[in-house]
Amino acid sequence: MIGQLLDVQVFDRLRQWAWWVAPVCSTVLGNLADTFAFFSAAFYNSPDPFMAANWIEIAAVDYAIKLAISLLFFLPLYGLLLAWLTRRLVVWTGQVDAAPRTA
Repeated sequence: MIGQLLDVQVFDRLRQWAWWVAPVCSTVLGNLADTFAFFSAAFYNSPDPFMAANWIEIAAVDYAIKLAISLLFFLPLYGLLLAWLTRRLVVWTGQVDAAPRTA
């Protein structure tokens, strides 16, 4: 829940920047908070000695995988969907100023 709330807050504060800034920053920070909160609550001082000793490394690998999937697959799909919706919005409303910033 912490990660999702942070994700929404960061995205909302950065949404006026270039189209990719808000989703990248919110993904990086939200997933970091979510991963750290889960792994520290689940495995810090765990009765399993392996997990208690290695939860930080396991969390780092989990975070890297989540980040790679999000940035390699979801970010481009978000960009394509945003571009398509923007074109449709211009066609439907005739307002050219509805286009997002690209730089």
